[in-house]
Amino acid sequence: QAPMEAQEVARNAIDMLLAVRYLHEKGVVHGSITSRKLLLDREGRAKLQYLPREAIRHAPEYCGSAEDIFDCGAVIVEMARGIPVTSSDNYHIKQALSDVPWPRLRDVAAKCLAQAPDDRPTARAVVDMLRMCQ
Repeated sequence: QAPMEAQEVARNAIDMLLAVRYLHEKGVVHGSITSRKLLLDREGRAKLQYLPREAIRHAPEYCGSAEDIFDCGAVIVEMARGIPVTSSDNYHIKQALSDVPWPRLRDVAAKCLAQAPDDRPTARAVVDMLRMCQ
C-alpha cells in the first residue's frame, strides 16, 4: 500500500487511539491491533475492527495495554511509509522509524515503540501528542 500524507496518518491514528483509549479505560486490552483491522468508513474515519471474544484480555491478567500501544506505533509507521514493521527488535524499529518523513509523527511513533513497556505512553497521551501533529 502507498504511504499516506502526514495529516491523514495523524487523523487515522487519532481515531485508532481513541478506540484503544476507550478499551483501556474499560480495563480491556485489544491484543491484536494491525493495519488490517483499521478500516475507513464512508466519511473517511478510521474504525478499529475485529475484537473477537477470545482476543479480549482484561488488563491486570495480561500485560497488554502497553503492547496495544506498541502495535499502534507499528501501524502509525506503516501508514507513514507504506510498509509494515516486520520485527520488534530495536534495530528494525529504528530502521523503520527513520523512514517516517515527518519529525513529529516519527517522535510519537518512537514513543509508542519503546522497547520497555513501562516507557510507552498511555493511549490518552498518544492522542494528545497526535493532535499536536495536525
